[in-house]
Amino acid sequence: MPQPHGAACVACASAGRCAEALHASQIVDALRHMPFCVQYMQQLQDTMVFRFCAIPQIMAAGTLAVCYNNGKVFEGKRTRRNEDEKRAPRFSWFFTHPGVVKMRRGQTACVFDSCANMGDLLTWFMQFLDILKAKVDNEVDDSDPTLEQAKKAVTANLDLCQTELNQV
Repeated sequence: MPQPHGAACVACASAGRCAEALHASQIVDALRHMPFCVQYMQQLQDTMVFRFCAIPQIMAAGTLAVCYNNGKVFEGKRTRRNEDEKRAPRFSWFFTHPGVVKMRRGQTACVFDSCANMGDLLTWFMQFLDILKAKVDNEVDDSDPTLEQAKKAVTANLDLCQTELNQV
């Protein structure tokens, strides 16, 4: 059973890193769905249906890799409200927009161009899991309460993808 998100937040509250811990906990929790995704995708027979389902899953895995341990997720940009919003007194004068962190357009185009079968899906998953592994191994502080869970989840998913890729 995954650790509740609140536990990660409480563990880092004294350090003032609650948002980062909560974010990492959510990403680690999302990784537990990858085996079910692989299992579902293996059942799809039609190539067009497979692509329709696979591309969003690859994009989700890529987004997890890009967002994990990325402080830009929490950066905001202040903008003035437009004229219609100025009339609404319940809103503040400035809005803070969360940082937009997403896969690069070129990488997204490559996903669309090179996803036709289970081998492609697993290869993309492994690429993004390798990015996550590098972040977990090299960038995450040892005091992070989600570190051990992240290591286990990434390793388990890498092993699963490699095993399935060998069978394709």
